[in-house]
Amino acid sequence: MQPEDGKTIKPICLLQLCRVGVIIYDWLDIAWLKNYYNFGFDHFNMTWQKVGVSGLIESLLGNVGPFASEDWILPDLSIQVSVELNTKLQTFPNTYYFRW
Repeated sequence: MQPEDGKTIKPICLLQLCRVGVIIYDWLDIAWLKNYYNFGFDHFNMTWQKVGVSGLIESLLGNVGPFASEDWILPDLSIQVSVELNTKLQTFPNTYYFRW
C-alpha cells in the first residue's frame, strides 16, 4: 500500500501482481478452475463473454470491478486507515482499532 494514503497499491509489487492475476482468472471464466476455487466476484460480471477485451482493460486499470473502490479488505487493514479510524473513536484511548 502507498504510505501517503494507505488506500492505493504501489505500481510494482507482489500485491499488484496478485490483483492482476485475480482479474484475469475471473475474466477467463474457465469452469473447471472456478469449480476448484472461485474468488466470489461473479456479481461483477467480469467474464470475457460479458465484458470482452475492453472490460478486461477497464478492470486492469481499476475503473470497474472489485478493486475500483476503496471498499475492500486491504485498505481497511492498513496503518494509515487505522490511524484515521482511531482519531474518530474515543471508546478506549489505549486500544488500537482495525476495521474489516
